[in-house]
Amino acid sequence: MGEDLLEQDPHAQLLVPSFEPESIQSLFESAKILVGEGMLEEAKKLVHQVLTRDSKFNAATELLKEIHSKELQQIFNQERSRKIYRSNPDREEIDISSINGHELLEKLDRELNLGVSASPSLFTDRSDMDAFCRKMEKELSGASPQDRVDLGIGFLETGLFELASLLFKTAAQGWGECADPRMVSGIALHAFAQILDQKPFEAVMSLQSVINDPEIPKANKTELFYLMARALDAMEKPQEALNWYKKTAALDPHYRDVPERLKLRKPR
Repeated sequence: MGEDLLEQDPHAQLLVPSFEPESIQSLFESAKILVGEGMLEEAKKLVHQVLTRDSKFNAATELLKEIHSKELQQIFNQERSRKIYRSNPDREEIDISSINGHELLEKLDRELNLGVSASPSLFTDRSDMDAFCRKMEKELSGASPQDRVDLGIGFLETGLFELASLLFKTAAQGWGECADPRMVSGIALHAFAQILDQKPFEAVMSLQSVINDPEIPKANKTELFYLMARALDAMEKPQEALNWYKKTAALDPHYRDVPERLKLRKPR
């Protein structure tokens, strides 16, 4: 009886469905659990759902920053950073896990006079970013590829993914030789920044030519395979992503969160 009256009520169509706070909180708590389990991509999707429903959910915003930070730390595990991220053999080994991106960015900003810290809102439109990029490239004209990576890390941790991507790309070009593992890592960083910048198709294009290069030993392509899978996941191509996770596992069965991702994809 009540349902019949509701269906006949002309105002019923004007009712806007609302989300219960409990459901939003439940999503947030689930995201925190996934972060604890290392399932960052899945956690990030839940956090985005929360923020879509409530853009002022500050705890979700902070959790998203934490996820981005953890993703960055995963990219730079300590062993690989010691082997790869040095501009010459005499340079001090870099432990990326100890780097504070905000402090690094402020330090490089002061040294290079880029004006990054002048305003909390760095760019008002595309022309502002383009002007900043031209100034940055001028200031970095004599910088080494490693200096570009260092600055890119600062941009990455502060959410300036496009700027980070540009710096990683030019760093990879600076290292040049395919046989140099630093070039491979520069491409990996470039693609990772593109994925964070919600440009997974561009990330696939960046990775493709390097993955297919026969001069690069297959053992050096583990991170590239993994990022290809992540990019395809972001493009909502789960079967193609699964194939690349399997290729990653074939090179290193325990690589990052690949075992967990493969486990989640097993048919029940």
